[in-house]
Amino acid sequence: MFDWMLVFRFLCHQMPARSPEFQGLQFPLCFRCAGFYGGLTLGYVSLAIQGGFLRSFPSRRLALLAAALTFAYPLDGWANALRAWNSPAWVRSLTGLTAGVAITVLLLPLAGRLTFGRLSSLPNVGALLWPLCVGVGFIAVLTHLTSRVQFELLAFWCTLGLGGLVTNLWLACMERGHG
Repeated sequence: MFDWMLVFRFLCHQMPARSPEFQGLQFPLCFRCAGFYGGLTLGYVSLAIQGGFLRSFPSRRLALLAAALTFAYPLDGWANALRAWNSPAWVRSLTGLTAGVAITVLLLPLAGRLTFGRLSSLPNVGALLWPLCVGVGFIAVLTHLTSRVQFELLAFWCTLGLGGLVTNLWLACMERGHG
């Protein structure tokens, strides 16, 4: 089988106590990072389905809403690290999921020239709803793994999110070099 642990070794602490597992096999990401990378995949898939990847930055109000969705991710992470509280797995996953979905709408416009006339990366609040709702199903499966197939598919799903993020950042850097 593919060594998913190697793919994410430098991106996640991979602490066994904070990671999903199936029959003694540890998932390659902790719950929070799995939610984040799963959310990235859902965000990019959502944008592709809703009209493609050439997008302009959302309105200030919607961009602030998307940014607000990312705040729980570091807040909960640091609070757990500092032992202020100990979040259950589903909360850790949910903070990662919301940040992953929201970050896609903020990063994608950076991969191309920000011009008017293109679709907004976040045309309305409803555009966030379906990836977040599907993400709740992702978290349900992640927190209650029942088969090796689920394990492998979710690991692959998270890898797609990592690939999307790396591609997005690379394109943004290339665009910056030409802008």
